[in-house]
Amino acid sequence: MILELNIENFILIDQLKLEFSDGLNIFTGETGAGKSMIIGAINACLGSRVSKDVIRYNKKKAVIQIVFTVDSEYVRNFLEELDVDSDIIVITREITEYKSMIRLNDKIITLSTLKSITPYLIDIHGQHEQSQLLYPKNHIQYLDEKGDISHKEKLKEVRDLYLKIKEIDQRIEEMMTISPKDYDIDYIEFQINEIDELNLNASDDELLEEKHHYYKNIQLINNNVSSVKEIISETIKDHLDTSLHLLREIKDYDKKLLDIYTQLEGTMYEIEDINHNIVRFIDDIEVDEEEMMYIENRMDKINTLKLKHGNTIKEILEKRDDLTDKIKYINEYNDRLNTLKNEKIHYTKEYIQKSKILSESRKKIKINFVSDIQKELQFLNMENTVFDIDISIDDDRYKLSKDGIDTVEFLIKPATNLPFHSLAKIASGGELSRIMLAMKIVLNRDNNTLIFDEIDSGISGRTAIKVGDKIKELSSTNQILCITHLPQISTKADRHFLIEKGMKNNEISTRIYVLNNEDKLKETARLLSGNEEDLNSLMVAKNMLNGRNNE
Repeated sequence: MILELNIENFILIDQLKLEFSDGLNIFTGETGAGKSMIIGAINACLGSRVSKDVIRYNKKKAVIQIVFTVDSEYVRNFLEELDVDSDIIVITREITEYKSMIRLNDKIITLSTLKSITPYLIDIHGQHEQSQLLYPKNHIQYLDEKGDISHKEKLKEVRDLYLKIKEIDQRIEEMMTISPKDYDIDYIEFQINEIDELNLNASDDELLEEKHHYYKNIQLINNNVSSVKEIISETIKDHLDTSLHLLREIKDYDKKLLDIYTQLEGTMYEIEDINHNIVRFIDDIEVDEEEMMYIENRMDKINTLKLKHGNTIKEILEKRDDLTDKIKYINEYNDRLNTLKNEKIHYTKEYIQKSKILSESRKKIKINFVSDIQKELQFLNMENTVFDIDISIDDDRYKLSKDGIDTVEFLIKPATNLPFHSLAKIASGGELSRIMLAMKIVLNRDNNTLIFDEIDSGISGRTAIKVGDKIKELSSTNQILCITHLPQISTKADRHFLIEKGMKNNEISTRIYVLNNEDKLKETARLLSGNEEDLNSLMVAKNMLNGRNNE
């Protein structure tokens, strides 16, 4: 139930705070006063799409806030998952030029999160929903809504199978767009063999480059190492021998001299080791022409592959894996395609079987649904109208849809001796209003908030009285917000709001206020005749209000 609605800077509304009765709340006002803004603001707060144009002129943001009491067990459980423990929730939506933000109490939530609970908080009936009855494809949803938990489980099974089949169809379609015929298998195998012939590993780049660099500079290496050998042998070693000889004669005269001699002697041994290593290195130097050719040739082949497949051996090997996967895909294509087709056949058979069970469930629901709607229509001054539902299946060609194989259509006939016709083809605007009201009554969940935006469209007189009585009856178990232009309905109000448009600070502004008894009398007179001061209208209005109060 809505306790409070706060609106700030929304279209023509500057600032507004409304507190509602738990019964029937009526909104009336002149055409163009802004009645639709209230529904628009509520819709916006509950997640409908809005643009920056709803922000009042010269203002930076619009804010809509609704305070609810939590009456649904589903909503309570949902709030627990969000770690919100409260019997009262506050939904706030801020709309700026660049973004929109939604809060549940003090938590920022997503639009999808909000939309998952709003159907359990409020049910809005407007001209758009009424027009849904004009499209037979929507009728099946109303019938399924009447079903119990068992029926809804059957519907879920069908929808799960439908989604499974659609997923398989998508995978088959994807496979069909990439056929084995699109690949040159011989060329792919040639590329794989070309890579495999080189028996590559990730370290080849570094090892080959090292060898290639060695052979490229072999002459320089030989010359420099030989020069070093000569320098050690002919210069350094001779000088060290002389130095050791001189120190040997005096080393015993001072411990420090002995230390110096010992260090120099160690250096002499190291120099001799180095000289031996250099000699061995020079002896081992040889140019392996065959290896040089092998390295040059291998590097050329690798560089050719790099031009085709990547800048490194790692990328070449990754390309080989891709090519191997393509071969595997091609070889397994038919098997995989046949597997998917067989899966589709299997799930389609199960889908049809479950859909037939669902169809039988719908036929059982139809009996009470038709009876309940018929009862409500009789009360709503459509005594001669007969309502029925056609549930048909095309056995020759089952259609796949999320709702099963049934085609459901609402039928009516204006009199018992006339044939049935599609509701969408022969129902008038007034009849649609009453049929939709009957639907709301039959499908109603107690303790929900219902909003009727001009449910009285196309009706008047005795029919309007009946509609008013039915809305009043409905308000005994549900909070109702109703926009109307008929006094037969407005006089049933537990709380009556008047919507007016006027000037405030040189700007057009919409204001809403609760009517007292005297104001109700005047507004009822205005609805009757267009003149709130007309004596005859005031007298009729008084009688209507007294009739309502004496119920």
